[in-house]
Amino acid sequence: MKSGIVIIDDDDEDVLFFRLIFQELRPDTELFWYPSAPTFLEAYTAGTKFRLILLNYHLPNQTGTDWLPTFLSHPCCQGIPVVIIAGIESKKHQQEAIEAGAAGFLVKPNSQEDLKKLAEYIIHTWLTN
Repeated sequence: MKSGIVIIDDDDEDVLFFRLIFQELRPDTELFWYPSAPTFLEAYTAGTKFRLILLNYHLPNQTGTDWLPTFLSHPCCQGIPVVIIAGIESKKHQQEAIEAGAAGFLVKPNSQEDLKKLAEYIIHTWLTN
């Protein structure tokens, strides 16, 4: 059974940085990348278990917030926090995401140092048992 973090983001460079930071901070946690929400939902198989889903706000055709109802009602996401992550800070987008059921709303940082701090926050908030 797989166990780890799903990141749904069409920016492979952002994903690479997340992967490197998580390998450093939490080498026992796998990071599964999907470039779109439909790709993830099509790839999901029963029995696959994830601890956290990071869903990019800015996806092709729809926002991460638009996808939240689908994710929250899908068997893949039952009991798993779905956190929206965005490239820019927006109180409006944050409010929409939280009202739609997101477990959180995070802003992608611009530096590796800040990305490491964000990863530490993610680990402490959603991955520490």
